[in-house]
Amino acid sequence: MARAGDLLLTYMLEPQPVGSYFDRSRWPLHLTLMQWFAPQGGLQALRQELTLAARNIAPVAVTVGKEALFGPDATIPVNVIADQAPVCELHTVLLNVLRQLGLQVNDVQWVGEGYMAHVTQQGDERRAHEGQRLLINSFHIVRLIDDKTCEIVAEFTLAGR
Repeated sequence: MARAGDLLLTYMLEPQPVGSYFDRSRWPLHLTLMQWFAPQGGLQALRQELTLAARNIAPVAVTVGKEALFGPDATIPVNVIADQAPVCELHTVLLNVLRQLGLQVNDVQWVGEGYMAHVTQQGDERRAHEGQRLLINSFHIVRLIDDKTCEIVAEFTLAGR
């Protein structure tokens, strides 16, 4: 369970500027790359390590796959990414950065082997569609401000070849 101050790493399908806020109940269309985690000691070291990592990660091209229902009651509509391997590799690199910094993900069941890349549908108009191609060429840090509000606190561009 996320708590105020926790962070999440995500690729935004809908552009979001650093410093912007959104209601937690109305997320921009996104693909979560790392579940919520506590920053422990602030953002400076995390930003520095993620900047270094992003310089060595090539953008990842993937295809949106079939619809599924996620969540504890299987009620959250998503589209699973058809080709999981490239996103899982990116997830693993980011997980290793967190581990190097001694940071722990809140819900470990959704990381490592439990990670499954997907795009959560945000109603009929805001969703990914099966067969749609995505180029994951950046990712953001999102901070949970309180129960209702999230903030985009940083963006990283994938620059590897």
